Amino acid sequence: MKFGICDDEVEQTKVVRAILEDNKLVQDDDTIQIFTPDEINNDVEEKNFDCDILITDIYYAGSKFTGIDMAKKINKVYPLCKIVFISSYGDFAEDTYEADHVYFVQKKNVDTILPRAVKKAIRVHQEEAVEKVFSFFSEGLQTYVRVRDILYIERDERNIRIVTKDKSYPCIYSLAKVMKKLQNENLVRANGSIIVNVAHIKSITTEEITMTDGKMTEISPIYARKVKDAYMQWWKERL
Repeated sequence: MKFGICDDEVEQTKVVRAILEDNKLVQDDDTIQIFTPDEINNDVEEKNFDCDILITDIYYAGSKFTGIDMAKKINKVYPLCKIVFISSYGDFAEDTYEADHVYFVQKKNVDTILPRAVKKAIRVHQEEAVEKVFSFFSEGLQTYVRVRDILYIERDERNIRIVTKDKSYPCIYSLAKVMKKLQNENLVRANGSIIVNVAHIKSITTEEITMTDGKMTEISPIYARKVKDAYMQWWKERL
């Protein structure tokens, strides 16, 4: 496992490193690399960045970019890298959802919460190393989609349409069959015509969901509890 720590304060990187080592989160064959904000930015842009788990501050003093900006770049180029945000400021929590990450830790709780966050990051990374891929036929071709990339699956007349950020795939399946085949805790029925991935919900009310691509769909009372529970669990695991 390759760990990265990025902070503009040298003492804080030492604190994070000590926490990793004291809690035995780093094994003998693991590595830890310390980055300044400029160093990590250069490595990412030059495609020299290589980390499985990155622990980064959000606010870099004197920098033109933030840890969230950096995470967005890493998400695009190194999507398997798991990111843990740390910050002294709680009001950054909502902003962190602009980038894919596994945890947000306030520095005042770093001694107790960071070990839990890193354990989760390790687990998520290991799970994605043998990542679930959904295979199906679309327009006569065998198609493979990573389950975590699915935004939602909606009924399309008598068939369905599997929607990711980049493409929409028509498919001869029923929603019930897909749910049974995927068995993923993040995929839940919102109503009789759509399955949503709670990891890609932009906003939610008691009656309606807005997905990250702008898709809006109503929540049926029959499924409201399951949607809320799945969404709250997903959120809880990241704060």
